[in-house]
Amino acid sequence: MRLDRGVSTLINAPEHPEDDSVLQGGTPQIHLTERAVNKIRTVAESDNDPHVALRIVVEPGGCHGYMYKLEITNEYDSDDFVFEDNGSRIVVDSFSLNLVKGSTIDYVTELIGSQFSIKENPQAKGSGCGCGVSWEPIL
Repeated sequence: MRLDRGVSTLINAPEHPEDDSVLQGGTPQIHLTERAVNKIRTVAESDNDPHVALRIVVEPGGCHGYMYKLEITNEYDSDDFVFEDNGSRIVVDSFSLNLVKGSTIDYVTELIGSQFSIKENPQAKGSGCGCGVSWEPIL
């Protein structure tokens, strides 16, 4: 399935990232679908907070090694990379960015609820585990 996606712009990066390999090969990109952009913008407008962003964290866990944690935040850390796509912000630390650069984030609505979801990750091997919770990185 092809997702219509925008191109993000890196608007802030740490002076000395914990993992500087994230910058090898040029500026990393994270893409948002129109639905994801609209959801982040809606939350920012309803909270009347221009600093609202989608935080992406990759944590060890699950049967394939890593899991995504996607949450709305308005707090940024000194080691965060901040991207913007059509006025919607994405915040990610350098460890996680190495594992999600080039990814496409969507906002999906299903019978069990709505959530942000990483739909295309060029850093992931295959489609992940059967339950869709964890995934294995390309090494």
